[in-house]
Amino acid sequence: MRRVDGTVGEFGSAGDGFPRVHANAMAAHGGPFDIALDFGYRAEPDEDAEVQVRVTMSWEHASAMVKVLKTLVDGYESQVGQLPDLERLRESTNDR
Repeated sequence: MRRVDGTVGEFGSAGDGFPRVHANAMAAHGGPFDIALDFGYRAEPDEDAEVQVRVTMSWEHASAMVKVLKTLVDGYESQVGQLPDLERLRESTNDR
């Protein structure tokens, strides 16, 4: 993958110069021409997430990304089993 500085290297390798962000919360906002994905971190379930990074892209790129993610998740689930529905778990925790 070509980096912003023009060099070429393996994406995700140590020292590739890209910042690393761990996100356990995400929000999406769409407009007529593009979509914005806010990724953040929430320390406690009842706290608001602190947005760490916003990624914007065209709707066409978002559609392509969904296909790639689905392929990756499907492959992972075929190895480890179905992943839990986090939204359902969150709702059941809030009901207590």
